[in-house]
Amino acid sequence: MNADPRALLSDASRLRQAGDSRGAAAMLRSGLAANPNLAAGWNLLGIIELEAGDPAAAAESIERAVKIDPAPPLLLNLARAHRGRGDRVSELECLDRALSVDAYYLPAILDKGMALRALEREPEALELYRLVFE
Repeated sequence: MNADPRALLSDASRLRQAGDSRGAAAMLRSGLAANPNLAAGWNLLGIIELEAGDPAAAAESIERAVKIDPAPPLLLNLARAHRGRGDRVSELECLDRALSVDAYYLPAILDKGMALRALEREPEALELYRLVFE
């Protein structure tokens, strides 16, 4: 296997798009053993795990990505993995972290509103949405 991180991500993405998620995940796991600090690789693995219906594994993988690079898109993916696990509190914490880095990151704002509503915090969700559309 190619040790080039860009090639790893490209090849794994190609497998995923072709419908071979298991092959993509196996390729990523092997490549990440050699490149454990590849945040994009851990993130992609987590997305594949989430799509495969394993939000717990996805949260673990994406958490590794976030420890390397706490960028808002990675925090959003981690929040979505927590949502898949039914952990709305952790989801909300990740969304707040993403928004502390980029207060205008619209996907995180929208997901935060949904999380607040799921936590029966409707007034906060409505206020969040009101602020977005002002």
